Amino acid sequence: MSLPIDPRRGSGPRVSVIVPVYNVEAYLRECLDSIARQTLDDLEVICVNDASPDRSLAILTEYAGTDRRFVVLNHMENKGLPGARNSGLDIAKGDFIYFIDSDDLLASADALETLYARSITDDADEVIGGIVKWNQDTGEKYLDWHKNYLEKEVCGLSLLDLPQLCANVIACNKLIRADLINENKIRFNESILKNEDNPFSVQIHILSRRISIVTKTTYIYRQTNSSIMATAKKTDALYRWMYCHDVFKFIEENHGRHIFRKFYYPMYSGNLVESAGTLSRFEPSEDEKSSLLLQWKKTVDILPDDLPDIPSRQRKIFAFIQDGEMDKAWIAATEYSEQVSRVHTELIVQLERLKKANLALLSNVEAVQNSISWRVTSPLRAFSRFIKGT
Repeated sequence: MSLPIDPRRGSGPRVSVIVPVYNVEAYLRECLDSIARQTLDDLEVICVNDASPDRSLAILTEYAGTDRRFVVLNHMENKGLPGARNSGLDIAKGDFIYFIDSDDLLASADALETLYARSITDDADEVIGGIVKWNQDTGEKYLDWHKNYLEKEVCGLSLLDLPQLCANVIACNKLIRADLINENKIRFNESILKNEDNPFSVQIHILSRRISIVTKTTYIYRQTNSSIMATAKKTDALYRWMYCHDVFKFIEENHGRHIFRKFYYPMYSGNLVESAGTLSRFEPSEDEKSSLLLQWKKTVDILPDDLPDIPSRQRKIFAFIQDGEMDKAWIAATEYSEQVSRVHTELIVQLERLKKANLALLSNVEAVQNSISWRVTSPLRAFSRFIKGT
């Protein structure tokens, strides 16, 4: 592919690929190889070893020794995924930024070239490709985060034209113009150690002048059965609050961007309320309940008095908090979360039933097509199609 000319081309590499690394010795080479073989070879690959206890640093050093594009940063203390990504951002010299987690991999050799070419052609600040989830244990692959809006290519539109992107909150598989990140001083909140992508991606979506989407799968997200069944932790409730708080704060502090309330407030107000349900699973003490609700109050106080675009049930819970009626707020929030959990479980059960029904149908179709009668009548079906002109 011949690359289009970028009128904003800088003096550094075209793309800085940032790879945070922690305890992924088993998968790391596969990830790095998928980057090294890219047809877009004008890259710098910033690998941040986040005090990994395994042999990850030795593997990174090996790659850096044989490929000058690979740069290794070594954290002496673990900072977590957001801290590792920020360290990469701090030294990145590329015109564009691309994040990849070190247990995932790029789907094809031309993945970055495809995204880069679209970014230049469309003058896009952000280009998103398709992601496939791959269960390493079962071999199952399926389109996930982008399935609702990857039915067609999207060229240089804004979030106002693509409200579906509000649910797209992963940082990986987005090619992002570095100037957008640096000029707006966008970084990951290093205090949020789960769902840390949310505030970062929201800011990118809102601030991007033009966003493009390619239907091509460019990223493979690795899962194992153990990672899918990862145990929830009490701190997850705090992280839920923190990322919701950051999203609300960003929107409210950026005057003139309140149009985005209607996109984000319903989703994140629900997430905020569900943090109570997350905490309630661990039989929290009264002090822990009060602490979480007081954190909520910090978030609710950011919002306008009329709480626009927030569903009535969440609005009622927030009103309890504003009035200091914390017991009522807790009861209403946990009831809401339990209902959401029940509905979610029911949907999963229904989905599994549909999958089984689909497999049974496919099996029946295969049985019919392999039957003697199907083969014997094949000439008749061919003649019928000929007569119909199909």
